[in-house]
Amino acid sequence: MLEDFIQRTFLRGFTTSLEEEKSTDALSFFILLGYLYEGANYRKFLKNFYSFSKVSWKLCQQVERFLRERSYIERNSITPKGVLCVKTGVPPTKLEEFIRRQDLKLPKEAIVRPLLYTKRFDTLYDFVQKGESFKEDDYFIRGKLVVCGKNCLEDNTHQFLFYTEGLTFKYPNLKNPPGEFSYLGTDALHLLRTLWELKKGGFISMNSLELLSIAHSVKFGISVDYASLSGIKGVGHLRANLLKRTLQRENLKAPPLFGQASELLEMVLPLERLMLEVLMEDRKLDRKKAEDELKKLMKVLKNNEKGRLIDDKILLMFGFLNFGPKVLSMKKGDIINELISMVYF
Repeated sequence: MLEDFIQRTFLRGFTTSLEEEKSTDALSFFILLGYLYEGANYRKFLKNFYSFSKVSWKLCQQVERFLRERSYIERNSITPKGVLCVKTGVPPTKLEEFIRRQDLKLPKEAIVRPLLYTKRFDTLYDFVQKGESFKEDDYFIRGKLVVCGKNCLEDNTHQFLFYTEGLTFKYPNLKNPPGEFSYLGTDALHLLRTLWELKKGGFISMNSLELLSIAHSVKFGISVDYASLSGIKGVGHLRANLLKRTLQRENLKAPPLFGQASELLEMVLPLERLMLEVLMEDRKLDRKKAEDELKKLMKVLKNNEKGRLIDDKILLMFGFLNFGPKVLSMKKGDIINELISMVYF
């Protein structure tokens, strides 16, 4: 993650924003690195990078003061909190926003948004704002973020939450999530690792199931409480949200993560007619297209009937975090059994 962050920082460029003093994310991170290598003489470290050669001493002092006040630096060295940022690549400014949001009554997806700091999430509304239900959907999302303040709008948390709530299901012009939302698999794995490190360091109180649910939510664009529905290979964003909407209409909860896929199949078999209605009413498909889509979904569910409700890559990452490299030589069933015994007992 550290190497990734450094590479992204210099490829993206930030000289202008630093000169305008509008963004201190990268600087807060590199001053930490400077203290790691040079102590109080961190500016010597910064001068090794051309992109920092014109950063004002005043701005450096402001950021350094912030890092000391928030306990990232003590005396001439970085604290365990600072080490955590270096290890995960999360800038201190973003970690502080994450910590602030934990104390607010926000959806978990909105809380973790600052940890997905490499993503702008600024393109989704371009594709949905002309939809007939957009104003209603946007109002619903903004209502969930009222307590967050302007920060949740400035970093496009509202667009990110629009995606994780699965509201894109209602927009037939979208066959797949657009732009940055089209594939968040790698980001979900990085986020899972970061949350695991935060939990290990005592900075969050989320349990393992919550961490796994958030990772599924980010990768597949489905709300945390229905995250297990995305754990079947081939389901994807729209079909997972079709299952979610169908279960919601019947006031049914989703089976838990690691649950048997056969349990989900048994739940939805009697609801095929209802799923057809959801596709026609919410997704706005004509009957023929709705019937074809339903057939595809049922085929996916039946093909995976003997499986578990957990994404393979998320499973492997979480297994690696908990058991180390030995997980690479373990069978999938053994990883699942080990994690179930750890998560539920």
